[in-house]
Amino acid sequence: MRAFIAIPIPPNIKNLAASLQARLSQINTDVKWVEKDNYHLTLKFLGDVDQNTIENTCKHLDTITLDIPKFELRTNQIDFFPHAKRPRVIWLGISGDLPQANYLVDQIDDYLVNEGLELGRKRSFHLTLGRIRSGKGQKDLMAAILQLNNKLKEYSFIANKLDLMESKLYTQGPIYRVYKSFEFRG
Repeated sequence: MRAFIAIPIPPNIKNLAASLQARLSQINTDVKWVEKDNYHLTLKFLGDVDQNTIENTCKHLDTITLDIPKFELRTNQIDFFPHAKRPRVIWLGISGDLPQANYLVDQIDDYLVNEGLELGRKRSFHLTLGRIRSGKGQKDLMAAILQLNNKLKEYSFIANKLDLMESKLYTQGPIYRVYKSFEFRG
């Protein structure tokens, strides 16, 4: 199963991300926009893992969420990976109680290292809005993002659970399914 661990995003934040995306999609660019139903805050991508790893991961997530309290996160600015000079991914940044979010990811990392799984890249809490396929319209896109960022307000939401997600890839895009949820009980 292709899997990842994520914090689900509440409807009001999905609506915000979708409205930003709708404004940006009016520009003549070559961007594959993320579907509104697929917005989530990825903490760890596990890749293709077997059923035994999934079951062990579920046990671990159930244990660590015993000590994790709910915490507040906020949306902030639109930005890019790897950087604005050569953007490949457009995302909406997440701020707020990042020490708690990092502690949670540290707990997940400790488990993954013990299981022999790779940790992945540097942490950057964000919601992916779209993936840039070419440089078409890039200058106009950057100008529009600057305008949006100048007016953008922060919106808070409560992180109250983790989802272990299954990802299935299709030609029209990925479909995500919640395999199991883990409420924060700290």
